Amino acid sequence: MSQQESLGCVVVWFHLEWQTPAYQVYAGLLFGLPLAVTSFNRFSRLLEALTRRFCQVLTSLYFDDATVTDVRSAKGSGQWAMSQLCLMIGSPFAEDKKQTMQSTGTFLGLTHDLSCTNKTGHVRFWARDRLHDKVRDILATARQTGHFSRGTASKLYGLANFLEQGIYGRVGYGGLMAIKARQDENTAAMTPEIESCFEVIEAVMRFQPKREFPVFPMEHLRFWAASDAAVEADNPGSGGFHLIFFQPDGSQIRLSFVATIAQSSKAYGSLQRLILPSWNFLWCSTPWSSALTSFDIDMVFGSLTMSRHL
Repeated sequence: MSQQESLGCVVVWFHLEWQTPAYQVYAGLLFGLPLAVTSFNRFSRLLEALTRRFCQVLTSLYFDDATVTDVRSAKGSGQWAMSQLCLMIGSPFAEDKKQTMQSTGTFLGLTHDLSCTNKTGHVRFWARDRLHDKVRDILATARQTGHFSRGTASKLYGLANFLEQGIYGRVGYGGLMAIKARQDENTAAMTPEIESCFEVIEAVMRFQPKREFPVFPMEHLRFWAASDAAVEADNPGSGGFHLIFFQPDGSQIRLSFVATIAQSSKAYGSLQRLILPSWNFLWCSTPWSSALTSFDIDMVFGSLTMSRHL
């Protein structure tokens, strides 16, 4: 290990004689066999390089997990070649954990689908079913018992973050704030805010939004949108969104839009009819206390629909 990279392998503990924290660079299985995977950082990079160079197989490793991508005409020969290489160097993979070569597979908790890549040019990702079952069990137990402790909140927050990040990035992070806050609270009672978070998680699993990663040049250029809205006592409402269109030459086109509401709640419905007529019926009788949520959603849909016409 190089001197520079060894700085990433530092442990700390409280030294009783020094009465101060002590830091040390470790070079072995300091934490014992159960956590031996922490020392696989160099071996995985070596095995990945050997497989790609000598077996000519597209291989990716993360510590002691590996995935192999090969053409269908190879009929699994790439996986066989990697297995033989691991056997030669004395570190074969466990047979019971091996997946046969197919168009779909699971790696690091995410299921990837290559079946439509030649048609759509995308690889689709979805969190594995076992993760969804764990989340559903936590939600069902909390509702049945009415008990949602800090430890359970921490576990669910981690699972939901992994689930949503694997599906569509960090978009769903805001829908977990009540669960995040419960980790620092002393109560274990269910609240309307936590129930709302549960409903957000269930909606994500019910609609099953697939994350897509392009492997071929995209037919339509990507764009980035950011929106926000505010409603205050002395300001009935204002909002806006910002759009960035990425061009083929690497340049960007930026556009910004601002919307304001007149000094009356009736004008809010007029603004909705102006921005999104088809969505007006959903919030035409929205109480003023929840007007901010509706206005926020208007800005999100406004930015998405506006981008289609620019």
